[in-house]
Amino acid sequence: MKHKCNCGRGAVFIRKYEGRAYCKVCFSRQIERKIKSTIRNDDLLRKNDRINAIGYNSAVIKFILKKYFQPWDLQVSNKGKNIKSEDADDLSLEIFKSAMQGNILQIKKTNSPLRHIPENELLLYSKINKIKLKKKKLNRFEKNLKKILDDLEQKRPGTKYQIQTFAERLDNE
Repeated sequence: MKHKCNCGRGAVFIRKYEGRAYCKVCFSRQIERKIKSTIRNDDLLRKNDRINAIGYNSAVIKFILKKYFQPWDLQVSNKGKNIKSEDADDLSLEIFKSAMQGNILQIKKTNSPLRHIPENELLLYSKINKIKLKKKKLNRFEKNLKKILDDLEQKRPGTKYQIQTFAERLDNE
């Protein structure tokens, strides 16, 4: 049986933890809403900010800023406030890695507008919107931890999000 989006179009993505199917248009809108919400709720940007989008996903951030925040006169350059481009998978891996190395107290909240977007969703969003991403580089230890996290996420959707939530609670205490 072919899945359909709520709008009636054919689905390109099924978000397991929601039990919902999305077409290209609705999927892109939903990802953009999440990113814009994170930017506003975390007060990551202000009008006339000079920002430096850093990291391998920085092309996505630049795309969103250009599409939605152009009236703010933001200047994207190599100088200014650093805006990280870590996605949800990056952050859960960083937290898991810190815990495995006994550095759980060094976990800090990140200023990434992409932190609520899983890697697979960000990759699909980039493909739909023809955004070229850089290749993520992991060492052997990180690759092993990523495999463990990916397996956990497959068996228990939402695991990576729960790891982030746990770390944010630690950071607030």
